[in-house]
Amino acid sequence: MKIVQITVRSGLCLLLGAGLASAALEPVNLRCEYRDRPLGTDATHPRLSWTLRAEEPPVRGAHQTAYRVLVASTPDLLERDRGDLWDSGRVASGETLEITYAGRPLSSKQRVYWKVRAWDERGKAGPWSVPSRWSMGLLEAEDWKAQWIGVPEAAWTESDLFRPWTRTIPWDHWAAPSHVPASDAIDRWIEATRIHVRYFIPKEIDGWAWGEERLQELQPAPMFRRTFRVTAPVHRATLYVSGLGCQTIRINGQDLDARELDPAQTDYDRRAYYVTYDVSDFVRPGENAIGIRLGDGFYRQTVAFARPGEPAGHGRHGLIAQLELEGDDGTLRRVVSDGNWTCTMDGPLLKNNTFAGNVYDARREMTGWTRHGFDDTGWHEAEMIDPPVPALKAQTVPPLRVVETADPVALTNPKPGVWVFDMGVQLFGYARLNIDAPAGTTLTLRYVESLGRDGLRHEIGRMAANQVGVYVCKGGGETWTPSYTRHAFRYVQVEGLPEAPDLDMLKGLSIANDLEPTFHFTCSNDLLNRIHEALARTALQAAQHKFQSDSGRERSCWQCITTMMAWAYNFDAWPLYEKNTTDVERRRLTFNVGGEIVRPGCHR
Repeated sequence: MKIVQITVRSGLCLLLGAGLASAALEPVNLRCEYRDRPLGTDATHPRLSWTLRAEEPPVRGAHQTAYRVLVASTPDLLERDRGDLWDSGRVASGETLEITYAGRPLSSKQRVYWKVRAWDERGKAGPWSVPSRWSMGLLEAEDWKAQWIGVPEAAWTESDLFRPWTRTIPWDHWAAPSHVPASDAIDRWIEATRIHVRYFIPKEIDGWAWGEERLQELQPAPMFRRTFRVTAPVHRATLYVSGLGCQTIRINGQDLDARELDPAQTDYDRRAYYVTYDVSDFVRPGENAIGIRLGDGFYRQTVAFARPGEPAGHGRHGLIAQLELEGDDGTLRRVVSDGNWTCTMDGPLLKNNTFAGNVYDARREMTGWTRHGFDDTGWHEAEMIDPPVPALKAQTVPPLRVVETADPVALTNPKPGVWVFDMGVQLFGYARLNIDAPAGTTLTLRYVESLGRDGLRHEIGRMAANQVGVYVCKGGGETWTPSYTRHAFRYVQVEGLPEAPDLDMLKGLSIANDLEPTFHFTCSNDLLNRIHEALARTALQAAQHKFQSDSGRERSCWQCITTMMAWAYNFDAWPLYEKNTTDVERRRLTFNVGGEIVRPGCHR
């Protein structure tokens, strides 16, 4: 009989050992609302948690019998063991999870510092923990001094049309599918080639299928910018921002964070999330610039889950941003979204869809548009718009990030002009492209999970999620990473290359919530190791600001999915569970086929 040796290491704090002397307990891994030093929480009575570490030598059965939490308004007070906001005193309890803050009321934007100590089973007090902190968000609507802004319609009605749209015209005496010209300015449709056609369409014609909502399906990603001058030393700079559907932010040409698809998808009929950034390291003395590009996300996606007769998505893009600059002298200056921002829809990202991918023309890139000194002549003044959502709430779930990369392991040429890259593993994300090709070269990247017998992509059951990226080269060496989309794939089929590629032309990137692993499994049986690795990877890839049932097609949160325990065992996923439960409670759809689905955000 073969004996399999299994080693399991859990992220839970197990205090095991064989020592004889008592060991003091030290609180570690301090968490507020299950996050490490969170920025901008809305919880006015946040829950505090920690784990325990025993000083050497460890003792079997060691455990906490009491704790004391100190919460202070400044690091100096905390260092002097003064909890001016809350001193819990010595509490006889073994609890280390969800200790509710019970101190003085907390205010918007307040910074809070805290530490904890524990007593062991023999009544011995351990050392104070390393201090931690959190900050409060904008708790009241009045705290937002910024305005919602959007692209004026005079700008968004100019776009790039790729193909005709067929619609049924609702006339009593004539109702038939027809190609409906938007105006007399269009006298031909272009098929099988990419030619930019400029056109102008009225906002609305009563009774016609062409209208404001349908026009939005064709819109490129809007870009917003604002310059500002810093004349005094800045102690701290904080940015509160919500861009619908998704946002990419740069200050002085630098990306703020490697976050994907922020803010998190939610029920936009009730709320949207905002994200808080510490941008102190990005703001500099003198002239500055901030640039924000918006993608469609689930807020404006038009591929799935829209009821017949209802507008797809939730309307036009919207942005609200509030940058707060705290001076060394205690002064506060704000840079807020308002009519002083400029915007354009003439950027390179012509199409983005969470299901269907990107169309990106690198020849339209605007170098330096997020820096001071960029010539934005031809850009439009941003238009202040009505709030597109009833309320703003702080985002609590960990961000989406690149959690895994994969280099291709094989490259085939099953058909002239068609190249297939095999990443070797299943991913949920996209491929980063590195290419040196003449300007105007158009590449098509098709993402699939399996190949047919002919070695080409094999794709069934995708419906409208066709998982395609189109990239038009600007010439010279260039790198492209898709935005505001994700694909389930192992293989990438590339068409349009002027010459045979190398394996290093693509790199696979997998996107998921940045969840901390809490469970590790290894044993002497390699097959079991690989099975667990595949299961953990699958569970992580399904963590997409929600627990989605599948990565390839619906990407929605069916309540009957069976992988819930996999997240609980393998990852610190409590904030995601909490958001998921809230989504289920407040917004769900019941299907006759069995089970319920959380509304994916676009369903009205």
